[in-house]
Amino acid sequence: MWRCGFLIFCLLSCTSAQQPQHKPVVAMYTAWNNKQLPVDNILWERFSHLAIASVYPLTNGHLESSTVDTFIEPLVAKAKEQGKTVILSVGGAGKGSEAFKSIMADPALKNTFIENLVSYVKQHKVDGVDIDWEYWSYQSEQNKGGNDPVESQYLVELLKSLRETLSPSTILTVDIAPGEWLGAQYKVELQEYVDYVNLMAFDFTGSWDNSDIAHHADYRTFRKAIKHTLNKGFKADKLLIGLPAYGIEFINGSNKTIRHVPYREIIDAPNINKSALHKGKYKNTFFETKSLLNKKSRLILNKELAGVFLFDLASDHKANEHSLLEFLSPHIIPLDKNTNKVP
Repeated sequence: MWRCGFLIFCLLSCTSAQQPQHKPVVAMYTAWNNKQLPVDNILWERFSHLAIASVYPLTNGHLESSTVDTFIEPLVAKAKEQGKTVILSVGGAGKGSEAFKSIMADPALKNTFIENLVSYVKQHKVDGVDIDWEYWSYQSEQNKGGNDPVESQYLVELLKSLRETLSPSTILTVDIAPGEWLGAQYKVELQEYVDYVNLMAFDFTGSWDNSDIAHHADYRTFRKAIKHTLNKGFKADKLLIGLPAYGIEFINGSNKTIRHVPYREIIDAPNINKSALHKGKYKNTFFETKSLLNKKSRLILNKELAGVFLFDLASDHKANEHSLLEFLSPHIIPLDKNTNKVP
């Protein structure tokens, strides 16, 4: 959903009145990592928006929210106290979003789902909804890339219906993938109904046969992913670019099995050295670095993209000298002149 000499590149985009326009820095707070980062330990000054991931759609149109329910009230209350915008993410990778397709195939289920989601948003006083539909029949069941015209249109229809049902002040966002394997499922029309489109610019390598044993969010592929998405017709001022606060370890140097490693664990590894920290490679693990974020931040600003999101908050390092968010935030949005913190 990232402080050096690069501060001169801090965003100074202006409105017609020449006022600074703050770009969102969205931090993802994940249900499965919530015990790693209690609400009272969150460093709120590092980001502008908090996205809670995830609640899941069920085939009966209801929501599976049991884990999120355990912390959402104190989390939202503290976020509001800190002046932060809170977004609720629905769906996720793999089975987390599988139910979307059956819900959208049945008008009655679709209405039930939207009613339940809107009710949950109102009950917990969140400011926005994010739809993270990543399960597609082509890729998940048939092992082929490309566009399923029926399912991809379902996502457009879901966003349209949500935009018509949610209050006008409620933020609506959607997650998309780059490229043509999975990215083809995300039609350009969906941006008509959302405030932001979250480009998942990571996981370019992983556990598949033809994957390189290489960085999962390297700069060359990162730049290519953004270019491809813009050429497809997505608007720059709607794109939030995803950055990973985790590394990928290729077990035994092979792409057969991988492990996601929190960035904080990599930094705290007992034998890691400065060279590894700069290169973003430690043994068989590849990870984000401040020098890589420097280049990515320049590109985001030069392309006038909407902002960034970090996945995920609990995986970032708590120490300022190592934190990705601490490094990134001043580059993307201007600091408050009085407090020297993110507004």
